[in-house]
This record gives sequence, C-alpha cells and structure tokens, in this order.
Amino acid sequence: MIKAVIFDAGDVTLVNRPMLQDIVKEFGLRREDIAKKYQILIKQHAAGKISEKEFWRLFKKRFKVTRPIPRPSPLVKNWTRHAVEKDDVIKLVTRLKRNGYKVGLLSSTIPAHVKHMRKIGFLKNFDEAILSYEVGTDKPNAKIYRIALKKLGVLPGEAVFIDDKEENVKGAQKIRIKGIVFKDAKQLRKELRKLDIDL
Repeated sequence: MIKAVIFDAGDVTLVNRPMLQDIVKEFGLRREDIAKKYQILIKQHAAGKISEKEFWRLFKKRFKVTRPIPRPSPLVKNWTRHAVEKDDVIKLVTRLKRNGYKVGLLSSTIPAHVKHMRKIGFLKNFDEAILSYEVGTDKPNAKIYRIALKKLGVLPGEAVFIDDKEENVKGAQKIRIKGIVFKDAKQLRKELRKLDIDL
C-alpha cells in the first residue's frame, strides 16, 4: 500500500531551464566542447561537494575563461526567470496531501535555486524536501532515496518516486521503491491510479 509519493522538481513540479545554454552563450563557448566536464562540475555542486564560488573557479580554469563571472551568475539569472510551479502537477500534489498521503520533494539542486524555490513558496507544497546539496549525495545514488524514505517515515514498498529522467527512476526501483517516468500531468494521473492511489 502506497503511503508516500515523492516528486522530482525540475521538469516535473517546477518549470526548468537548462543552465548550460545560458553559460555557453555568456562566455562564447561551444556546448560540445564543455558539456561533459560541465556536468561533472555541476553534479559536484549539486551534491554539496563544492560551493558556487569553487564551481566558477574550476570552470574558469578548465575552460580558460578570463572574463569575470557576472552577478547574478549564469547559473541563476535566466533560471529564476522561468522557474515557476507547474500548476497541473501541483494540483495533484495538493490532492494527494488532502487524501492523506505524505508528499516529498527529492531534487538534485543547488543552493541558489533553493533560495528561489523558497522565495516563491514552492517548498511549502511538500511535507519534506530532500535537497541533494544539503544531504551530500545526488540521484541516482541509493543513499538519497533512503534518506527520503527515512524523512517520510515509510518503507520502500510504501513509496513511489516520480522523475522525468529514467536513470533516476531506476535508481529508486533498485531499492524497491515504485517508480514512474514523468511525461505530463495526464499520464502521471493514470500511472498513480494504476497503483491504487486515491486521487
């Protein structure tokens, strides 16, 4: 029996703008030249291993950027302009809470983005927010899903995890959490009902 529903943030419950497109534009770089090394750096930042200041220091060194980093930085400037709640999914979140389910947020994110989430009241939609940089690990590491289960007070078989990335859903399924690869609110509603979740 499902007792908790855990949602991803970007592209599931929150509109997401990829940061890399703004970074390559800002510094005149080519996406194909920096994508792999950038992903390593941003994952370190999202897991709380390096600060934003350290992120930019390493970024400038690795990609031979000499220009100063503008403020607000390209990690947040355009992202915050677009990052708003996805109303159709948040309605599902509200309905689940009303029907007695525990609702969690499990997000690979960075401090600057969480600051914006708090500013717009986004985190108030959830009973618990498990944020990668705060817990020191990231999806699809099994540790972050176990932290989510502990915070919500449920067993793996009592939870379902929703993410737009299949690899993250598979990470949850490896520890026996049920998983749904998100496409849109209509599809999600159908998948939740298949699990006998009361909507």
